[in-house]
Amino acid sequence: ETGKNYLMGLGAAATFYLEKSPEGERTRRFLDAGEGPPQGVIVYYLLGDTPADPVELTFQDADGSVIKTFTTKPEDTDDAEDDEGGSDDKEDRYIPAEPGLNRFVWDMCYSDSEAITEPRIGKQDESPDKPKNGPLASPGTYQAQLKVGEQTQTQTFEICKDPRVTASQGDFDAQFELWSQIRDKLSETHEAINQLRRIQRQANEWKKRAEAREDGDTEAICEAAEALLEKLKAIEGELIQTGADTIGDRLRLPTMLVGKLAGLISVVSVADFAPPKQAYQLFEELSSQIDVQLDQLRSVVAEDVAAFNNFVSEASVPAVVT
Repeated sequence: ETGKNYLMGLGAAATFYLEKSPEGERTRRFLDAGEGPPQGVIVYYLLGDTPADPVELTFQDADGSVIKTFTTKPEDTDDAEDDEGGSDDKEDRYIPAEPGLNRFVWDMCYSDSEAITEPRIGKQDESPDKPKNGPLASPGTYQAQLKVGEQTQTQTFEICKDPRVTASQGDFDAQFELWSQIRDKLSETHEAINQLRRIQRQANEWKKRAEAREDGDTEAICEAAEALLEKLKAIEGELIQTGADTIGDRLRLPTMLVGKLAGLISVVSVADFAPPKQAYQLFEELSSQIDVQLDQLRSVVAEDVAAFNNFVSEASVPAVVT
């Protein structure tokens, strides 16, 4: 949050300002406590002049598979959101590309799941969900590749575990694998919710167009739209809590499948050890329940949406209603 923040730990309270650089890096400037080195992989690179072309910094695993790519900030990006201590929710990270020595800190996280970008019906001004759930890279060998124009340089580096941790490499790999599976399942579910809400919005629009007419097809089209919307609403209500508008609502209303699955990440990531047996069991159970809803959505798309499209086409509803 903008302004002073207070951090309690080890019996002491530390005060800090949360700051954000023009490249989107969030840092804490402590007022009454010491500060350790940045948490993550620190990459230094030297540039002679300001590059004419965008600069790319790509992190890869030992096999060369891309984990994440960061670029310099586009010139048309709004700088108003990058003021010191900004409280905006943008999580975009860019790399600096100034003449001289530059530094970038990678947080060692893989890509997050796909976001829920479509707003709920009746909430057109709703901010899109921006999850932060990418799995943490396991200890091992990685590569950083810097591309400036036609020049590319690659440097290998190691991510090492804390020597005080007794977990084995197998423990870290198991944690990464389950964490990735949860992230991927969330992506699949979020994409389905986006599709569902796009269909809802379009069905609502066709319903409004039909209501603007004055012939016998109006009532039939509205009934068909309502039937379709009811089926979509039932699926959406099982996947995500659609009634939560405030923090109080999130505490008062039950958590649905997406929230439960997302919450499992905190169990998997809480310590440097292999996930417990119960985490695997819960993942399988939640995934099975989600698959039931996704199968129902596919059925609605294949049958009900197709039938509704044919119905509207035969009724010759105008594309534009004045």
